[in-house]
Amino acid sequence: MNITLPLSLILYPIAAFLVYFPSLNGGAIFDDLDILQNVEKFRWEWRYILIRFRPLTLISYALQKIWPGTMRSLHIVNICLHAINGLIVEQIARTIGFDVGLATLAGLLFVVHPFAANTTGYITGRASLISCGFGLFAAWLILSGWGWLSPLFLFLAVLGKEDAAGFVPLAILLALWVSAWVLAIVLGAAAIAVALWARVRLRKWRIGNGDLPMSRIGLPVAHRPMPQAVTVLLETVKRLPLWFVGQGQSPYHGSGIPVPGLKSWLQSICILPLIAVTCAMAPIPMLFVLFGPWLVYLLCPVPDQLAEYRNYSKVAGFALILVSVFNEPWTYPALVWLTAFAYCGAATALYAYHWSDPLTMWQTALVHTSGDPSRAHQEVGAYYKLRGENSTAKIYFQEAIRLNPRLGPAINNLAWILWQENKQKEALITMQLCTERCAMYPLGWEEYGSMLDLLGRHQEAIAAYQLAIDIDPKMARSSNRLGLVAFQAKQLDTAAEWFDKALKVQPEHFEYIYNRAMVFKAQGAIDKAKEWFSRLPQPLPVTREMIHPNAVS
Repeated sequence: MNITLPLSLILYPIAAFLVYFPSLNGGAIFDDLDILQNVEKFRWEWRYILIRFRPLTLISYALQKIWPGTMRSLHIVNICLHAINGLIVEQIARTIGFDVGLATLAGLLFVVHPFAANTTGYITGRASLISCGFGLFAAWLILSGWGWLSPLFLFLAVLGKEDAAGFVPLAILLALWVSAWVLAIVLGAAAIAVALWARVRLRKWRIGNGDLPMSRIGLPVAHRPMPQAVTVLLETVKRLPLWFVGQGQSPYHGSGIPVPGLKSWLQSICILPLIAVTCAMAPIPMLFVLFGPWLVYLLCPVPDQLAEYRNYSKVAGFALILVSVFNEPWTYPALVWLTAFAYCGAATALYAYHWSDPLTMWQTALVHTSGDPSRAHQEVGAYYKLRGENSTAKIYFQEAIRLNPRLGPAINNLAWILWQENKQKEALITMQLCTERCAMYPLGWEEYGSMLDLLGRHQEAIAAYQLAIDIDPKMARSSNRLGLVAFQAKQLDTAAEWFDKALKVQPEHFEYIYNRAMVFKAQGAIDKAKEWFSRLPQPLPVTREMIHPNAVS
């Protein structure tokens, strides 16, 4: 018995792994660190899962805990998901009239297109890979006459990532295209209901997704709704030709893109005739370019106005347009197609390499960034500081501050480098500058307190720690230090309260567990103290954040 597999089932994964091979050994970068922390806290309980942010995406990460000890598995799954999405694009191409060979080319172009690299190579891009997969599948169902199933997959897309709601306008237009009027009406009504609900939730969603954390460290926040919508629209339109050929990308979706001026308006207007001609030549493929998750950000202001992974679904449109233009590919010399795929593969591999480690990613962002570039200089400086290369780090921190005088982390890091250079007075002035220019940066106040403590100015340090906690109650180290102060003052109940607050944020932190155990011992609760001491690692490190072992007899 002969079993045959479609060529694409073999070709797409091989092509995907070839072009994304440089990213396979990449570690956790930027938002990846938050994701890994959430995965560590994950519980297989429905009540827990259903209230999580992007539950389907979180489940996909949690399932990979059975493959421990490596980041590679996360990249492998991302690449596999991207290849699967290529299979869906192939089916869409066949449904809208392309033959098997041309449809296979469309799927392959999707897999190797450079514009997908910042989604596939980035561990955090998993959310867009999942949501786009379900969104594209819903689109295929509509075009195939199975549209009644599409709402289910649109819902699953939103569970992957909330901006998949942008697929609903695409689904409505596709339903109208195939004369599925009832489906179009149902989806339209659902879209209106979601839009009205979103208006109520908008401010909370906006604050939770960037404005508050960005403003706290001194980075630009979102524009007001109308300027934000204009910025997203014009900056997207003017970049479409570059994105189409896999250029004009940045691995860092920074905040602070200014509201477009006359030049951006003129650039966008000049591109409109090209969009109109392409719509006439390839109407359905162009729908995948013009409609999708990016539309959500016209209505929901976020600080980072432009991010390539929000536009990942556009790659489907780009691939379909390319095969529409070359509608008879076999009439073109093989060299043309080989050159096209060689270019795409090489460009994608280069972009994938940007995700091979944090330094490469941030150094690339120094040159290619959208918006405020100061964050990239700060992160490169932080990398060198961790390696002990303070002289190099200092240069990057100073440049970050020059670009953005309010960037709290850069000022903070520069202050500690000055301290290590035995310039204590200059270091303290710099740290004071951090608290003045970036007054809502809780870590700035905490580090200011640390510096005051080292100088013996303990009462001022206590005030700084309290300010840090007032800004962000999750500042566990500040809570721990206030607990140490209370313990030294023999205020055991107050010390216990502060240590409990620190443990609520970081329940497995050995310093906080040790300090809480010492309070139990000082209060005479010996059995309780022994229970807490048993949770400590052995051998136990001793740090200045811990109560002295001889403080309690």
